Amino acid sequence: NLWMGSIDVVKNHQIGIVSPAYITMRPNENLIHTEFLSYFLRGEKMMKKYIYHSQQGASIVRRNLNKDDLLKDKISIPPLPAQRKIAKILSLIDIHIGLLEQKRTKIKNLYDALLGQQFNSWKGSEIQLHKIASLQSGGTPSRTNKSFWNGSVPWVKTGEINYKNIKVTEESISKEGLDNSSAKIMPVGTILMAMYGQGVTRGRVARLSIPASTNQACLAINSKSDKFLNDYIYF
Repeated sequence: NLWMGSIDVVKNHQIGIVSPAYITMRPNENLIHTEFLSYFLRGEKMMKKYIYHSQQGASIVRRNLNKDDLLKDKISIPPLPAQRKIAKILSLIDIHIGLLEQKRTKIKNLYDALLGQQFNSWKGSEIQLHKIASLQSGGTPSRTNKSFWNGSVPWVKTGEINYKNIKVTEESISKEGLDNSSAKIMPVGTILMAMYGQGVTRGRVARLSIPASTNQACLAINSKSDKFLNDYIYF
């Protein structure tokens, strides 16, 4: 998965063991600063080179790298003093990002605890979800008909349901694709739940910030009453 950025420099260990499937190299420290190299290898220009020097493999995420062609390609790098300055700036930014991520994790943990408190302490009467909300799964237009895709209607997959408001989608379908499948356009505010998926995807919820259609693995939930009940159901 080199073309997806699966490359880095080992900085914390002097020795280690890796699978034969991995290519290992040692940097020439007279020409390149190790910390700079770590950022450089994952930069936009190098990512394009990885794609250029590889071919589609057995699946969409696997590409076969032509190592010899890649290593013969030419790159432009600044002198060592400039490399050190660039690496220092980027590493400071990484430290700052790490601190912000720690804060985000603490806030998320607090939010989850408060959320659990609110609903676990409520002793009200029980009611079945379908009596207060409409439930509808989506659909997928035929992949073999290209006219059904790359249209004006955003199309949500389960992997895009990630505890957030969905504003953009990777794929879209046409009105023709909509008419020739079980997919329907869901309004803004619709709650989506992943009915199945790999790992922790199943059971995730999100809300639509745009009108969109979904695949059949997404359950669309809409309150039969009002917006406030929809908010409550979402939380």
